[in-house]
Amino acid sequence: MLSVVICTCRRAESLRRTLQSLAECQRPEGLAWELVVVDNAPTGEVERLVGKFAPALPVRCVAEPEPGLCNARNRGVAESRGEVVWFIDDDVRVDPGWLRAVCDATAAHPEVAFFAGRILPDWCGASLPPWLDVAAGGLGDFGGMYLHYEPDVKTRLLQATERAYGANMGFRRDVFSKVGGFRSDLGVLPGKRRLGEDTEFCERLVTAGLAGVYVAPALVHHVTPASRLTVRYALAWAFAHGRDVARICAIRRERQGRNTWPRRARDIAKHTVFLIGNLVLAATAGWFLDRRRRVGAWFRLIQRVGMIFGVFGHKPALVADWPACLTAPVSPGCSADCVQDTPEGGR
Repeated sequence: MLSVVICTCRRAESLRRTLQSLAECQRPEGLAWELVVVDNAPTGEVERLVGKFAPALPVRCVAEPEPGLCNARNRGVAESRGEVVWFIDDDVRVDPGWLRAVCDATAAHPEVAFFAGRILPDWCGASLPPWLDVAAGGLGDFGGMYLHYEPDVKTRLLQATERAYGANMGFRRDVFSKVGGFRSDLGVLPGKRRLGEDTEFCERLVTAGLAGVYVAPALVHHVTPASRLTVRYALAWAFAHGRDVARICAIRRERQGRNTWPRRARDIAKHTVFLIGNLVLAATAGWFLDRRRRVGAWFRLIQRVGMIFGVFGHKPALVADWPACLTAPVSPGCSADCVQDTPEGGR
């Protein structure tokens, strides 16, 4: 059985497009699956929307009133029943062959613990700014910001340094009993830009000796509105990314017993040296570069500022690896909410 989990927070219209793309997916014959929508701001709107898709999808809605994407994801794991739990964002459109590709990959690679799907940005017809010239060689510094994840065009095993990303990733259920869940001190909060919960979780899996696979045919299109195509948005994202890179480093060192103030002081000194170099480049030589490289120089500068702020963050607690809702074992299996699809894809 496959569980597809979507976490959402006050984005009913975006969620509607995602559910519609799932309803139009090709479905393998005999597939047993469920779709769990986790409402992180329960008001009844999402539940009513989910009810409208019940005739076309094996979908149900669960509530997680505690704010935060990681809290919602952990609730999705606890409430789902599949042997594989696959997350997609509430602002993606899945490719028509996505569901089939997910099922084929999980069946063909029983030896791996997690899966990374392909992610491409959907610009919604907006004109890209001059500094975001995709034709000039990809997204470069801005790939993570716009969820462009395309390490290959073929399915293959992930390298030890590669991760899965939250817009399109899957896990075998038993990994949550081995390494815990998603940390609530990372990930998006309402009104706060926080990142890195997916890469931190995958890092724990790799450290535990578990392997992953990149599934090229499992393609989703991440909807990117024009409001995100500004330099201001890029620099705000750069700060958040740098801060959370430093926080993840602190979590890693905490597990190793090396998260001490002398090491933090050394990190601050190192980041400050790089910051000065980035500032010189952005303020002087940067003006002689084209717009793409100039914005990239400021992007890296603000990212370094974020790293310095992240070093001053609170000391991470390792108990956050084990959310309360995941402490009780969840047994995989089918239920009345599970649907076995016909060859035509109906219920």
